[in-house]
Amino acid sequence: MSGVNYILVYIAVVVLIFLVCREIVAWYFKINERNALLKENNRLLRKMVNIQVQLHPDYGVEAETDNENSDTKASTEIPTNKPALLPD
Repeated sequence: MSGVNYILVYIAVVVLIFLVCREIVAWYFKINERNALLKENNRLLRKMVNIQVQLHPDYGVEAETDNENSDTKASTEIPTNKPALLPD
Protein backbone atom coordinates (compact mmCIF):
# COMPACT_ATOMS: atom_id res chain seq x y z
CA MET A 1 0.00 0.00 0.00
CA SER A 2 1.16 3.46 -0.76
CA GLY A 3 1.38 6.37 1.67
CA VAL A 4 -1.92 7.85 0.50
CA ASN A 5 -3.75 4.60 1.27
CA TYR A 6 -2.27 4.54 4.78
CA ILE A 7 -3.47 8.09 5.37
CA LEU A 8 -6.99 7.31 4.12
CA VAL A 9 -7.23 4.19 6.31
CA TYR A 10 -5.91 6.17 9.29
CA ILE A 11 -8.51 8.93 8.75
CA ALA A 12 -11.32 6.35 8.39
CA VAL A 13 -10.28 4.61 11.63
CA VAL A 14 -10.07 7.93 13.51
CA VAL A 15 -13.55 8.97 12.28
CA LEU A 16 -14.97 5.58 13.24
CA ILE A 17 -13.44 5.78 16.74
CA PHE A 18 -14.79 9.34 17.11
CA LEU A 19 -18.32 8.28 16.16
CA VAL A 20 -18.26 5.31 18.55
CA CYS A 21 -16.95 7.47 21.41
CA ARG A 22 -19.56 10.13 20.66
CA GLU A 23 -22.38 7.58 20.93
CA ILE A 24 -20.97 6.23 24.20
CA VAL A 25 -20.79 9.74 25.69
CA ALA A 26 -24.30 10.57 24.45
CA TRP A 27 -25.61 7.35 26.01
CA TYR A 28 -23.78 7.92 29.30
CA PHE A 29 -25.01 11.47 29.78
CA LYS A 30 -28.46 10.57 28.33
CA ILE A 31 -28.20 13.40 25.80
CA ASN A 32 -30.52 11.69 23.31
CA GLU A 33 -33.17 11.18 26.00
CA ARG A 34 -32.88 14.81 27.12
CA ASN A 35 -33.26 15.97 23.53
CA ALA A 36 -36.44 13.90 23.14
CA LEU A 37 -37.84 15.31 26.39
CA LEU A 38 -37.09 18.88 25.33
CA LYS A 39 -38.85 18.31 22.01
CA GLU A 40 -41.88 16.92 23.87
CA ASN A 41 -41.85 19.96 26.20
CA ASN A 42 -41.78 22.30 23.20
CA ARG A 43 -44.71 20.47 21.63
CA LEU A 44 -46.74 20.72 24.83
CA LEU A 45 -45.88 24.39 25.31
CA ARG A 46 -46.99 25.17 21.75
CA LYS A 47 -50.24 23.33 22.47
CA MET A 48 -50.73 25.37 25.65
CA VAL A 49 -50.11 28.63 23.79
CA ASN A 50 -52.61 27.64 21.10
CA ILE A 51 -55.23 26.88 23.76
CA GLN A 52 -54.48 30.20 25.46
CA VAL A 53 -54.92 32.07 22.19
CA GLN A 54 -58.20 30.26 21.49
CA LEU A 55 -59.54 31.10 24.95
CA HIS A 56 -58.23 34.69 24.97
CA PRO A 57 -57.78 35.84 21.37
CA ASP A 58 -56.95 39.40 22.43
CA TYR A 59 -53.71 38.20 24.11
CA GLY A 60 -52.29 37.17 20.75
CA VAL A 61 -49.06 35.53 19.73
CA GLU A 62 -46.63 37.59 17.74
CA ALA A 63 -43.68 36.32 15.75
CA GLU A 64 -40.47 38.17 16.35
CA THR A 65 -37.10 37.72 14.72
CA ASP A 66 -33.80 37.90 16.49
CA ASN A 67 -31.21 40.06 14.74
CA GLU A 68 -28.42 37.63 15.56
CA ASN A 69 -30.39 34.57 14.53
CA SER A 70 -32.75 34.53 11.57
CA ASP A 71 -35.00 31.84 13.11
CA THR A 72 -38.55 32.93 13.84
CA LYS A 73 -39.55 32.72 17.47
CA ALA A 74 -43.08 32.75 18.84
CA SER A 75 -43.56 34.79 21.98
CA THR A 76 -46.64 35.60 23.98
CA GLU A 77 -47.15 39.10 25.23
CA ILE A 78 -49.67 39.37 28.03
CA PRO A 79 -50.80 42.94 28.62
CA THR A 80 -50.37 44.14 32.20
CA ASN A 81 -54.00 45.28 32.51
CA LYS A 82 -55.35 41.78 31.76
CA PRO A 83 -55.81 39.19 34.55
CA ALA A 84 -53.51 36.17 34.64
CA LEU A 85 -54.89 32.91 33.25
CA LEU A 86 -54.18 30.93 36.38
CA PRO A 87 -55.20 32.27 39.80
CA ASP A 88 -52.53 32.56 42.49
